[in-house]
Amino acid sequence: MTLNDRPERYESCSDVELVEAFKEGGEWAFNEVVKRYSGKVLTLCTYYLRDRDQAQDAAQEAFIDAYLSL
Repeated sequence: MTLNDRPERYESCSDVELVEAFKEGGEWAFNEVVKRYSGKVLTLCTYYLRDRDQAQDAAQEAFIDAYLSL
């Protein structure tokens, strides 16, 4: 099995393994990264921006930038 095949227990993959799998074409891997970090990213954005709507936009932009960078 290659990393672009979604493993049965992908939740146990490390962040590095997820990035490698995404780079090899495994879209599921980026979805797992978003699932793992969306709450933390949104909390941080809310802390700095003090506005929930702006924080959601900023968090979304952060994940879009990460996606495009990889």
